[in-house]
Amino acid sequence: MHCISGTIEFTAMGASKTLSAGQLLYLLPNEMHSLLALTDAVVLLTIVFIESND
Repeated sequence: MHCISGTIEFTAMGASKTLSAGQLLYLLPNEMHSLLALTDAVVLLTIVFIESND
């Protein structure tokens, strides 16, 4: 999750983090999370799928 502009509150793993423009974070797979825009905000969500060679 990359905060492009504005301010957001991102909650995961039982903790909340405030992100401002230019800050980012990543999550583990299947991690429950929520997002609250504290100001008008633009965010970029990138999902990376890794193939398993089982």
